[in-house]
Amino acid sequence: MTLQHPVVLFDLDGTISDNSVGITNGIVRALAHFGITIDPAEAGRYIGPPLRVVFPQLGVDPARVEDAVSVYRQYYDHIGWAENVLYDGVAAVLRALVASGRTVATATSKPDVSARRILEHFGLAENFQYIGAATLDGRRDHKHEVVAHTLEVLGVDPDDAVMVGDRSHDVEGARMAGVGACIGVTWGFALPGELEAAGASPIVADAGQLARALSVELS
Repeated sequence: MTLQHPVVLFDLDGTISDNSVGITNGIVRALAHFGITIDPAEAGRYIGPPLRVVFPQLGVDPARVEDAVSVYRQYYDHIGWAENVLYDGVAAVLRALVASGRTVATATSKPDVSARRILEHFGLAENFQYIGAATLDGRRDHKHEVVAHTLEVLGVDPDDAVMVGDRSHDVEGARMAGVGACIGVTWGFALPGELEAAGASPIVADAGQLARALSVELS
């Protein structure tokens, strides 16, 4: 199955780069601030959804969620963002898409300032026509809000876009924003069967398969 949509939207964490160390360290520190102990491996299961959704699930009083987000960001903005590595071959896929004339953008639940910082750090920002992301103040936080905003900025119809992501909320958020096509990648943080249950199709295991699914050739 190949998808030739003119617009390709990418999730960031778990899809383009592995920032699991920085994110889990930030979550662990934020929870410790409230006397909540969690194993980093368990914290890793919550990578993907917005922090304002995650922290109540991990025991933070809903009235203190903004405090938890603040503690997390104190760590992440200074240290955590750089505890990050690119997934093999994804940069080549991005370059191939741009060379083929496709419009490439992000649609990430990470705040826009962090998303841009990471992509510039890896020298990838120039591949994206727009870096679609959440806002620090939570006005645009959920995946469907980010996807809808990104499509609006690009001025494209949802039917012309395909989403690439590693978690069920990427698939579900894209669908809520009108994007029916979503490629799931297995190198991220999805639990076994998560992408299949969400309806991602196709599901790919490496950058070569992703390139083929998007009808581009890697040089």
